[in-house]
Amino acid sequence: MRVAEGLEAPALAKSLLQPFPVGAVTPAAAPAFAALVKRYGDDWTRSLLGEWNDPPRDRMRFDRRDQLAWLASLPRLCEKLLAADGTAGPSAARLLLRDRWDWLEGRIESSRGIASPSRRDEAVASLVKPILGFLESTAVVEADDLQDDALAFLSTVENEPLVPCLVQVLRAAARSVPPERRAAFGFEALSRHCLRRIEARLEQPAREKGDWSVALPSGCDCELCVTLGEFLFDPDEQRLEWPIAKEKRRHVHGRIDAHELPVRHQTRRSGRPYTLVLEKTKTLFEREAAERRAWQADLKWLRGPVRRRRTAET
Repeated sequence: MRVAEGLEAPALAKSLLQPFPVGAVTPAAAPAFAALVKRYGDDWTRSLLGEWNDPPRDRMRFDRRDQLAWLASLPRLCEKLLAADGTAGPSAARLLLRDRWDWLEGRIESSRGIASPSRRDEAVASLVKPILGFLESTAVVEADDLQDDALAFLSTVENEPLVPCLVQVLRAAARSVPPERRAAFGFEALSRHCLRRIEARLEQPAREKGDWSVALPSGCDCELCVTLGEFLFDPDEQRLEWPIAKEKRRHVHGRIDAHELPVRHQTRRSGRPYTLVLEKTKTLFEREAAERRAWQADLKWLRGPVRRRRTAET
């Protein structure tokens, strides 16, 4: 970066830096990066960041885990950029924040779209530190517009599955972020959002003991999935014996396994075609009971900070 800044040749400087990932911009490199922004301007920097987001085969490796870890450490980088140059530093930090938010938004969307609940939960859990790092960075840079965009996106209906992750963001912030910075990155707004969503969830009645209904996630509207969905949705029907051919059985197996549905599926190899035997399991009730307990624990924690804030205000 120091060499590129000294070239005074925008195209050559970009060519020199193109093989490196955004992770090369570390706190130690903050002064050099700020100098680049000062030398070549915002448009040049946006173009460079765009090239870093579209890596060719010969680019230095910077995988998903590296990017998530880098995002988690972003507040320190932003502090170093501000300290490096009073004018170019804030501009450099904002450019990085905007670029990385676009990447993180895409990562959130792809994570919530994973069919397998266990893999989806794992992917969403990996976003806790990066989301916290980004929001804290907006407070460091005083980038209220970027923060508002992020909070609005995180609070959309589509991101309802993200609520447990956001509670963990708040818990992590309560442990590691100074109170004044917590307030500045939207801690209160995020707390209120999570509180409302969890209260709404818990207002829904718990599953009754004899209710065996299961929702089949969307993804296929074939005749097999229509029949499967009708069986799953029936609150009284627990078992289905279904004579279907091998390829059709494979499709049904795949739908059940992909979504980790609480349904046991076995093939009874007698007659022609063989019979696929589906049976809903008690895992259905166990999962929902565990989920409600988790909501209740989160609600209790969220209400604690709210009560303390109201007492302090009074």
